[in-house]
Amino acid sequence: MARSIAEIEAELIGYKDEQPELKDLNSESKTSIWRLIFFVVASAFQTLEKKWDILTEQLDQLIQAAKPMSLYWYRREALRFQYGSDFRYDEWGRYDNSGKREADIAKSKIVKYVAIVRIGHKLQIKVATTAENGELAQLNQKQRRALQAYFDDNGSAGTRIEIHSEKADDLKLNVDIYYNPIVLDSGGKRLDGEDLNPVLTAVNAYLKHLSFNGQLSLSALSNAIEAVDGVEAVKIKGAWSKYGLYGYSTTGKPGVGAIDEFRTLDAGYARLDREASQFNYKIHG
Repeated sequence: MARSIAEIEAELIGYKDEQPELKDLNSESKTSIWRLIFFVVASAFQTLEKKWDILTEQLDQLIQAAKPMSLYWYRREALRFQYGSDFRYDEWGRYDNSGKREADIAKSKIVKYVAIVRIGHKLQIKVATTAENGELAQLNQKQRRALQAYFDDNGSAGTRIEIHSEKADDLKLNVDIYYNPIVLDSGGKRLDGEDLNPVLTAVNAYLKHLSFNGQLSLSALSNAIEAVDGVEAVKIKGAWSKYGLYGYSTTGKPGVGAIDEFRTLDAGYARLDREASQFNYKIHG
């Protein structure tokens, strides 16, 4: 990792102090000639070290990419998939994008989020795209079928691959919000009118920025709500999630029903079920 200019300067000064013939270079002024020279040299060294960092990162990526059929390889291949284009251009499975506009190429790369999940002897490639409103969304049936065919042709022989792209898991919350009446009203609206429901804004922002296929954490969600201006304390009395045909009361099924603290979402992402959720506003104090 590249050192700071100050760290490099300190090392140069330490080396200078060890040389008797340089004992006259003792000015404390940062504008002295020898200090300015050291600054220029330190800046040049830092630039070089930064370039080495970039090169090291690129080499690491190339090494990872050179391992075909690894989990990293499957993730990379999902992201480079171009919907509506034939990848069988040469023996390396590259696309022929000659004559295409960069905007059209980018638009054809419909997979925006990927997680590779190993389930027994099967690889589940969990993916999502981005809707026009910027929210995560599932691939449609044709898109899933095309992506499945892509991996059937391009993947490892003998490896069973399943494309998983579903609509967001539903999240139901029951939360007590202890608020400051100087900032919020009894319905959670800011008194200055800047936000009709800042708590919902915070919840939706937390869900939107949650890592794809990462773990939802009730403690982290509580902290996000408590960071809202005017919220003094938060108590999540209950939280549930569901997907597919399951219900919030389902038991004995992973990823469904009541949430203790963490929940890995089936679709990889979630949306708040506003109609089923309760936000109870109580004056703090």
